[in-house]
Amino acid sequence: MTGQELLGNVAFYVSLIVVIAMAITFSILFGIYGYYKIKHIKYGHEDIQLEKSLRNRYKEIIRKNEDKNLKMSDVEHSRMANKPDYVLVQNDPHVKTFTLVGEKEVEEKLEPTTVVEAILEEKKKSKKWRVVSNIFFAIFYILLLILLGVSIAFNVTNRQLYIGNQGLVTIRTGSMETANENNDYLFEEGLDKPEDRIVQYSLISVTKVTSPEDMELYKIYGYRTEDNILVFHRLIRIYTSPESGITYYTFRGDANEESLSFELLLEFDDIECMYSGFQNYGLGVAITYLQSNIGLIAILSAFIFLITYQTTEYYIEKAYDARTQFIAKEIDAGKIISSLPPNLTKKQVKKMGEKI
Repeated sequence: MTGQELLGNVAFYVSLIVVIAMAITFSILFGIYGYYKIKHIKYGHEDIQLEKSLRNRYKEIIRKNEDKNLKMSDVEHSRMANKPDYVLVQNDPHVKTFTLVGEKEVEEKLEPTTVVEAILEEKKKSKKWRVVSNIFFAIFYILLLILLGVSIAFNVTNRQLYIGNQGLVTIRTGSMETANENNDYLFEEGLDKPEDRIVQYSLISVTKVTSPEDMELYKIYGYRTEDNILVFHRLIRIYTSPESGITYYTFRGDANEESLSFELLLEFDDIECMYSGFQNYGLGVAITYLQSNIGLIAILSAFIFLITYQTTEYYIEKAYDARTQFIAKEIDAGKIISSLPPNLTKKQVKKMGEKI
């Protein structure tokens, strides 16, 4: 392992430790906030605001109950009604026939007549939207986990990811982005078109080379340098030594005027893969960012933040729901919350929760 690789690994693991430490600190702070927010709600410190909101939202129901001077025990939640009664007389696969045999008495639910009923009815109606929201966040979390996995995989495998002999690699340099006018072979072989270039930071598809027969002149290959860096340049010369019988390969970047010293006489074992034609700049930029320490920190931070935030908000919302229903019952009973004791003991809160 070279000094540069060692330094990169140290930076990577230090970043992970920093992220974990930040996550723990953030989770603790947000948990403390949620804990005291829930206590604040349960002890009735927001009752006046909640009562005002409920009275404004359900003023028609409250007004009707006040006009009728109803008590909670007098409120009708349902009534019996006569409905047509049908009997199935034919049940074929494609035809179903029903016959009216009379009427039957069924229980018919009335429109909400109390604030508590109205709140529960709204919760039922909004249930499907909560399900949609949960599905959305689940998909979002899965995408974040996939991005995190891709980021770690590309970091561990040094900017490449293989499935069998097929792989994806990100390009870090611009040596294949333009065509140098001194490289006559590019123009002679018709390799001077934009589609023959590889844009810097692009994500490209590659195929592992398994035999010298895979080596073709003027195609683009990836080879390893002594520093274990994967370089993608064009093969411009194949030479077999008559004395040793060893075949050597010479490469050059399309933008370079001449070959680099370490790519003049490469052997087959130095060559890893061949560019197979696909490239995408947007995906490459995204993965390059995700490969960086700051990118990894950003994904982990986003994931941890969302989990902590959603969990805390869930329990805060649960506390609000319980307290709102308690206040709604008091309003239905004709009481004014502002006249109730502003602070409740733990025992009172517990008893109140049991009643709810």
